[in-house]
Amino acid sequence: MGDPKNSHVTLSHSEYIDLLSAKAARRQCQKIYAETLAGRGLFKIDSTQIDPTVDRVVNSTKRRYPSLEIPFHSRWGHFRAGGIDRVRELQTKWVSSPGNEVSQRFFELVIVSVLLDAGAGTSWSYQPSQGSAIGRSEGLALASLEAYLAGTFSHSATQPNRVDHEGLNALTVAILEKRFQVNAQNPLIGLEGRVSLLKKLAKVLETTQTLRLGDFFDIWAVKAAANSGVNAAANAKPNSSKSISASKLLHEVLIHLGPIWPSRLVCDHGPLGDAWRSELLNGETVVFHKLSQWLTYSLLEPYLWAGFEICDLDELTGLPEYRNGGLFLDTKVLLPKDENAFSLEYEAGSEFVIQWRALTVCLLDEVGMRVKERLQRPQLSLANILEGGTWWAGREIAKELRADGSPPLKLKLDGTVF
Repeated sequence: MGDPKNSHVTLSHSEYIDLLSAKAARRQCQKIYAETLAGRGLFKIDSTQIDPTVDRVVNSTKRRYPSLEIPFHSRWGHFRAGGIDRVRELQTKWVSSPGNEVSQRFFELVIVSVLLDAGAGTSWSYQPSQGSAIGRSEGLALASLEAYLAGTFSHSATQPNRVDHEGLNALTVAILEKRFQVNAQNPLIGLEGRVSLLKKLAKVLETTQTLRLGDFFDIWAVKAAANSGVNAAANAKPNSSKSISASKLLHEVLIHLGPIWPSRLVCDHGPLGDAWRSELLNGETVVFHKLSQWLTYSLLEPYLWAGFEICDLDELTGLPEYRNGGLFLDTKVLLPKDENAFSLEYEAGSEFVIQWRALTVCLLDEVGMRVKERLQRPQLSLANILEGGTWWAGREIAKELRADGSPPLKLKLDGTVF
């Protein structure tokens, strides 16, 4: 099956709302996992390789976080690349800002940075104002950080630390090339896709009459409050609840930012985002919401810094992208049945990729459970395991096996899925 762009599915409103959730992602992925264990599908699972994979993840976690005080797997870690705590520097720099201004800035920064992430390829790198040149996700993080601080996404020269629809609408590929130091010798894939996402984000701000992107910090604090619906009056003010449900926050991200993703599958009620039809499930829709969940994990920290408690964190799934998914291919937990699988190039909507991503979600749950047992830290969340963790172990084994550290599969990246 190819990339099913603009394919329409018939859903009731309740079915549509259900698919805009991590619960639906986990449920549909588990169906593919069950089919695979029954011998159907495009992969075999070698369960004898799961414990050696757990060993890798445990070793990576202990090496990176010897105290086992592990943050969430989020964009914020990338801003600290090279051992420079740029986040703390910003907190110090912005300490005198009024009201929720600091939280709004952090919200804007991380949303734009996540949308500009989605893979850098193996040839691109960025020279930040502090530290050495760096590529991949960390390089993209630092490039987006410095672009934000330079006012790239604001229409106001007097308010550079701001994202508004006028600033986003003025963005061009040429501007992004300059900010990200792109040239013939330093190519970055998927620039057009990234600019397109930010243009669509501008449309969301215009449609919702949101003056700046950071206003969503307050709006979502009310709608994603863990006790929302119990006492509407108590939730009338943004910080009255001080408790955020991670699953509800994901829902708000999907509802409000859903229109920015390419419409691969749509229904009468709206776009479904990172959603695909699986042949193995006879055409059933499988959702992943990878970038939306990555963004949600990243949005939780500004709420933590503002004094909110986070609930329902493990309702979110692991992230099915090429580092976590590559880990299971490189450790041979997942074995493609097609002996030519690693020589082919895949679209995001191919059946092979759908099954690979679904199996990755389920294996992250299994590995996460075993890692917590091995570390004797039952309180760790899946977000901690990813950071400790599976993502870094995936990068490390990729570097061991391939000099350029590329993923095991050849993927056609457009900057909007992985």
